[in-house]
Amino acid sequence: MKKWLCLKRLNTCLKIGLFLLIIIFNGCSPKKAPAFIQVNKNPVKFDYSTNTIAGTGSAEVTIALLNPEYGNSNMDGSLFDTYRKSMGNDFEELLTSKGFKIRGPYNQIGEMLYNDKLNSDMIVKVVIDLNFSNLERKVKRNEKAPSFAELMVDSKAQSTVWYTYFGKGSFTTTLTITASSSNFNEKLWKKNITLPEAPLTYTGSIKWRDRDVSFLGEITKDNEVYNIFTKSLMEQYNSIFDLLEKQINAEEFQGIKKEAHKVDKKE
Repeated sequence: MKKWLCLKRLNTCLKIGLFLLIIIFNGCSPKKAPAFIQVNKNPVKFDYSTNTIAGTGSAEVTIALLNPEYGNSNMDGSLFDTYRKSMGNDFEELLTSKGFKIRGPYNQIGEMLYNDKLNSDMIVKVVIDLNFSNLERKVKRNEKAPSFAELMVDSKAQSTVWYTYFGKGSFTTTLTITASSSNFNEKLWKKNITLPEAPLTYTGSIKWRDRDVSFLGEITKDNEVYNIFTKSLMEQYNSIFDLLEKQINAEEFQGIKKEAHKVDKKE
């Protein structure tokens, strides 16, 4: 009988010991940061195909083309770089399809050699402005108390805090296109193209440690917000080129060419 009681007590002790080992093991495991919902980035492509096909050089205007740049200095990251480069490629393609000859493109006027200026009728530059407005962003504070296992290891263990963002707003895309004389760089022509506001409504997927996250930061790092924004951005991209195709014509640029030559002949 005594032997049976000893075995029973031993069995109970083993079970308790095993339970404590599990608790300690779990408590000693690294404390995980709040996870975020896995959302994949949707593929993004900025591409416009023109319907205009004029004869090569038929406009009789040679343009020294500068690569587009942002009017907003904070447009950093691969998305905005891709957007800018695509804009430059498609704008060059559009001008060529309308019969303009192109020299360049150049990153800045300083890259142009004397012969580049001499053999160009004008310099054309595109500035892109992406502006966010009416942003109503809200942040929710979330808190998770430490588990029993964590408290067993560290009685001073603190709660895990993270933040989630959601909100609404809109953005507008504006292109400013200028034409200047190739020698003196005197501005002769300017055209602004502004599209209607594109609405945005979103609920972020990331659980942020930081309470102060900018909307651009969300676009860059939160794939859910990225997908919502880029969908509208791609739609606006095509709308911009639809307008450009209608508004840029050879006759107007032939007039600018004459004015540019007058300016560059000044003593």
